[in-house]
Amino acid sequence: MKIDEHNFIQQLLLKNEAALMYVIDEYSGLIKAVISKNMSCINEYQEECMNDVLLSIWTNISSYNQEKNSFKNWIAAITKYKSIDYMRKYRKEYLELSYEEQNLSDYEIHKTKKKVLKEINRMNKKKLKWKTAVATACLCLVLGLGTVSVVAGLLPIPESVKNVFGIKSTEQVESAEKMGTAINISSVDKGYKITATGVLRDSRHVCVTYRVEKADGSTLDKKGRKCTNVDFWNFDSNDSWMGAEVDIVNREYSPYYIDCYTIWNYIGEVDKKVEVSLGELRLWFDNEEYESIEVDGQWKFEIPTDIEDSSIDIAEGQTIKFGKNKGTLDELRISPIGYSISVTSDEEVHDNEMIKGIDGQIWLYLKNGEKIQCGGPSGPIDNGDGTWSFREIGTFEKLIPLSSMDKVVFEDYEISIENYLDEN
Repeated sequence: MKIDEHNFIQQLLLKNEAALMYVIDEYSGLIKAVISKNMSCINEYQEECMNDVLLSIWTNISSYNQEKNSFKNWIAAITKYKSIDYMRKYRKEYLELSYEEQNLSDYEIHKTKKKVLKEINRMNKKKLKWKTAVATACLCLVLGLGTVSVVAGLLPIPESVKNVFGIKSTEQVESAEKMGTAINISSVDKGYKITATGVLRDSRHVCVTYRVEKADGSTLDKKGRKCTNVDFWNFDSNDSWMGAEVDIVNREYSPYYIDCYTIWNYIGEVDKKVEVSLGELRLWFDNEEYESIEVDGQWKFEIPTDIEDSSIDIAEGQTIKFGKNKGTLDELRISPIGYSISVTSDEEVHDNEMIKGIDGQIWLYLKNGEKIQCGGPSGPIDNGDGTWSFREIGTFEKLIPLSSMDKVVFEDYEISIENYLDEN
């Protein structure tokens, strides 16, 4: 059987090694690019990380859901977290560099295939059990829950949320207070308390800030070292989420706590409340070895999101090109914190030109002359009727009040934001 873009995922599920070879041929450049970005100063471990990523794809393919994410974005996320794990293990700090997709030589591809196949054969012989995202989710269901307390009512935006989105000006604060609130929801397990301190949302994004500390008020680490990073698994009760990244709010480290946040991207509308579970807490500390501790607990929250949606949708069925094909702009939703773009092809197409997606064709212009690109490479979603859809959901680096926005430009279209503000 010939492996191609239409059957390689099914063949991966059937553990056809030829399908993994197809992945290496088609996606090794992307994997290498992400690894190079996050591991730029430890080149000697990049090859090992690539092999680890490919094995993770092989063992975790059953957790991939093409209705929620593109395969390209899925493996990019796996690669990102694998490479960050390597950096955390081998270096105290890592560089944030931009990257372009790279090409592997025929020799590099051949060597990678050989090593990965050797490892798969070893796994099959020893019948090793690899933990998958699905297994982790099941594990969280049987772990003991901590206590939960809630303080109801809308409160001023906390400093943690302001720091995430660079909220400083009066105009930014006024916009943020329409979209978010301070909260105080605590969950305790395994001696650690995690408190949800703030939430900011629009129709497609939910940002939650957290503080992680010991329940008894002692230092996070027995040695009293400053906590410099944190990570955990995220799960929610809504099947429409696309994923959430974990990052720290600022670089002011303390031995007693660390502030962090997640931003969830939603395909569907955000509910009035979101049930979130955090699991497999991992903390890193300030020392030469960049050591970490793992806490195998579960922290459960019911996050209130019944807050005003400040986004506007300026899509009116305009035609947009991607590759040599045309599609209909189903959604172009802009808010002070991000955007959501959805395009569906007008005709039945099955060629590789669709893979190009809507690569950064949409630009947001601000009244101060600044120009911001909305959307990047986007993977295709098969609608089952021969048409394809592309969706790109992203957040801005800082909160931008709608009143500061001038227009959105793509292809021959120029849409004034002010016209939609008047309608709303």
